[in-house]
Amino acid sequence: MQFAIIPNAWHVISFDVKALLILSFSGLILLMLIVQKRLALPNSVLTFGLVSFTTYVILSGLWAVHLSLIWPSVAVWCLYLITFSIGYSLPKEILRSKWLLSVVIGIITFNNLQVLLSYIEILIANDWQLSLKEVEDAPKKFGINTNFLGSMMLLYVPVLLKLSKKGWQKYVGLSNVIFIVWLLPLFNSRAVTLALGVMLLFYLWRSIRDGKFIRSVFWLIGIVGLIFLTYQVVIVKKDRYVDKYNPIRTIQESTGDNRIHLWNNSLRLSREKPFLGHGAGNWQTEVFKFGNNHYSSGARTLHAHSVWFETLSELGLIGLIAFIGFFSLIFVHWWKTHNWSGLLFLFGLIVLCSFYGIYQPRAAVFPSVMLSVFVWLGISARRIEPFKQRALGSVMVFSLLGLSLYLSYSHYSFSRYLANVAMTDKSERFEKLQNWNNYGQPTFNTFRAGRSVDIKKSNYFWGLNLKKESIVSLEASVLKDPNNWQAWQLLGNRLSFVKRHKRAIVCYKNTLNLYNDVQSALRLSELGLKLRDDEAYLLGLNFYYKEVEPAFLHQYSDDYLVSQNRRIASHWRKRCIAIDRFQALMEERQLREK
Repeated sequence: MQFAIIPNAWHVISFDVKALLILSFSGLILLMLIVQKRLALPNSVLTFGLVSFTTYVILSGLWAVHLSLIWPSVAVWCLYLITFSIGYSLPKEILRSKWLLSVVIGIITFNNLQVLLSYIEILIANDWQLSLKEVEDAPKKFGINTNFLGSMMLLYVPVLLKLSKKGWQKYVGLSNVIFIVWLLPLFNSRAVTLALGVMLLFYLWRSIRDGKFIRSVFWLIGIVGLIFLTYQVVIVKKDRYVDKYNPIRTIQESTGDNRIHLWNNSLRLSREKPFLGHGAGNWQTEVFKFGNNHYSSGARTLHAHSVWFETLSELGLIGLIAFIGFFSLIFVHWWKTHNWSGLLFLFGLIVLCSFYGIYQPRAAVFPSVMLSVFVWLGISARRIEPFKQRALGSVMVFSLLGLSLYLSYSHYSFSRYLANVAMTDKSERFEKLQNWNNYGQPTFNTFRAGRSVDIKKSNYFWGLNLKKESIVSLEASVLKDPNNWQAWQLLGNRLSFVKRHKRAIVCYKNTLNLYNDVQSALRLSELGLKLRDDEAYLLGLNFYYKEVEPAFLHQYSDDYLVSQNRRIASHWRKRCIAIDRFQALMEERQLREK
């Protein structure tokens, strides 16, 4: 199931197969019951590196800025250690099961067929032509983007090469590999394409070593020719398509990823605590002390877009060295055992980790592909070591599983509690909110330090017309996370509503320090004019001249206002209204001065 790509139409199920930890833990419990008498940790350098890094993640709670934010990382690294131990302890009968190998290849084939059919549908609907927009539309049917889908498909390749030995598996596996290598460059994902290039270079090196170079080059020339032919026949607006691959454009213009700014701010963050870092999981709150004014509205700022930069800022130089050392141990381990498919997997993973944060532990969402890495590590470790049962290792694994289950269950149970509060009538909701802390404090602080939950609680109070309680909850939220611009903006709006204008001005200033928010700048100018606070008025107006008007003139088109996409039309109507209100403010100021 970890290999599965689930269509959006299937997400009506009460849990998301890709995201919920509890589902995977259930599978792990079943496996542990099967192998419980044999469950062991190998006494090797690789195991020492994995246990040491997991322990270091746990210890980072001693100096973490937000203690509760380390637990997602702790849960995931415990999960990795568990899967490593299970892979090491699996009976040979399971590993040699033809049924199991057939299921894995079957799931990958099913996923690839889904993707192929999605593109065929889009091609038929667009007269067999694809623009960059259509290329990116197909993955949205699975609730993901081309980067994530491309990463999953790329890492299928070494798995297929490892499992496809003979018979129908060989032909099905090679057909999948050809399809993946043909499709990935058309995804227009720079990181995926670069990783594919690195993997192909390694594959060519292996072909030379095995005396199969000419045959491999023949196949590659055929696939490259097919890619080029597809590009010439199917892709329209080729200049824009090629320009998306241009790395210089990312630096010169805002393209939606803004990795350069994120990496720079991550380095600035690491300089504050260079050796130990800010604690596992704390990047997502601490990095915004430098503001996110440089990021476009399309930027994903939930992670650093690089596991290496994020690890450096969270765990310092010591953690980064340990993390790189662990990957080096994997490389040496697989090199010594001649596990070429594993090395191919590792090269692709390292390149992807350098550009994405999707493999970084995050809340209840964990990297599916990484689980297969650690299972694979456990299985390959078994091949060069005698099997030894260690009671201490079993106790450690079960203890870590218990800890991870508790953390996952507490997150799940409080999510259910929040859903229950949302569904109750207003008359009952007040009583539930009064008991909120008694029920929720131990659980929601475990995962999110209560930041987003305090905002939700504030919204419930506001809906009940309990304005004082609502503002108190929002103030608690910004106290826990002073770099959350949405919380500052919402607090400013509600303080302004109850006529606490001076405090609202402070909130709007904090919002603009963190994010280029047009509405906050507008409200700041309005309140400055109302209270005759020239500093606040001019701050909002300078933001208008520096950010709002230039961006509006550069991006605006009349077509947006009549767009069939309601979100786009609504967004640009609000932008136009904001421009008009800024103009009205300036005219009102001029009339006053006269």
